[in-house]
Amino acid sequence: MNEVIVAADSCSNALRTFSQTSGGEKYRDDEDVRQSAKFGAVYVATPHEFCSRQPLLRHRWHWIAGSQAAHKELKRFAVLKLILSVTICLLYTICRPHTGETQTAWNKLVAEAKKEGSVVVNGPSIRELSQGLTEGFKKAYGINVEYLGLGFQVITRMEREALAGNPSIDMYTGGTRTILILMDKNLAETIDDKLYLPEVKEPKNWRGGKLKWVDSKRRFGLQTTEWVMTDLFVNRDVVKPEQISSLHDLLKPEWKGKIGSFDPRIGGAGQAVGRYLIEKFGEEFVVKLYKGQQVTFTRDHRQVAEWAARGTYPIVLAAVQSMIERYKKEGFPLVRVFPKDGPGSLLGGFSTAAMLKNPPHPNAAALFLNWFASKDGQEIVSRALLEPSRRVDVPTSLVPDYVLPQPGVSYDVDQYSESWQREVAPKLEERLKKALGQ
Repeated sequence: MNEVIVAADSCSNALRTFSQTSGGEKYRDDEDVRQSAKFGAVYVATPHEFCSRQPLLRHRWHWIAGSQAAHKELKRFAVLKLILSVTICLLYTICRPHTGETQTAWNKLVAEAKKEGSVVVNGPSIRELSQGLTEGFKKAYGINVEYLGLGFQVITRMEREALAGNPSIDMYTGGTRTILILMDKNLAETIDDKLYLPEVKEPKNWRGGKLKWVDSKRRFGLQTTEWVMTDLFVNRDVVKPEQISSLHDLLKPEWKGKIGSFDPRIGGAGQAVGRYLIEKFGEEFVVKLYKGQQVTFTRDHRQVAEWAARGTYPIVLAAVQSMIERYKKEGFPLVRVFPKDGPGSLLGGFSTAAMLKNPPHPNAAALFLNWFASKDGQEIVSRALLEPSRRVDVPTSLVPDYVLPQPGVSYDVDQYSESWQREVAPKLEERLKKALGQ
């Protein structure tokens, strides 16, 4: 067969050029040919070689000189490659991290924060967390942390202090709802422009290749953990996990009077489970479960876990992992059950970080924010709260496996997004109140 000379920048273009110079004949865009192509090459081949589905050996392609058209093509591609190389170099120069400037800014922040000497943080009243953050930040930077374990009433204090022009709190760590309220009351400061550490700013260091913000503007609330809500636990000695393969199994007569729960009528773990159940199964199911099965409520997280451990109520809803693990360490046979129709919803627990407007210690607050979101800070958070960090370099071995989002499982409810909290949650909570009463 006659040999055909083709100059091309890719195999697909080589095939197209060959077709155009061969009387309009159509040839297959063979995968083997495509894989053998070289950028900017001038090829010599037979029609059989272009069309064959047999693997093409590299030595059957030959460079060829002396063709004016081939030289013209090679010259054109050489110019294109030069332009491309220069462009890449310019882009790298413009976009690469200015490590010197970044380090200088960071050193200045640390120095100013040390001058301020302390930072005031409000977070959940959990001893392991307050102690871990206080000692960890002091060890890292020599700066004192005044940790406040105030509850929802902290908003009233923040609002009163803001009106008086005398704010006393720098940072808040906790749930999404409070951060959205702070935003609405103009009490929250932007923090996206205060993430200085490269290990915090770099998306590849976070699961899913991105930082997760609870606010739609992606500026005020950084969510640092993500986990599957602890909806349902049983005492294995009394209730076999396989006896509850569906959430509807909880409606069976044998479980009447044997279920305990954190109160779903108030904010917290109970309400998170209640919202999930009413969204998936509706009011009728919720009424049959909580009222029809005579579920006993408590507002004490420890008591929920203890009920299951002692067998007082061998099935419990909305038990938090920190309490469950305490009893598991004592040998109690507590097991998380995942019914086929209820894989669970995603939450961020107490891990969301926000800064208060006009903080009294702005530099120490920014430093604490970066440290809190760093590997060191997140290891403390995960270990204390038993919530898996969204950082990829924080070991999941720090938390129970039942709170880890599983690959391939579709979690259709994310309770830690602004849209869900503003548009969905209030309606679900209203439905819960009507279904269960006050």
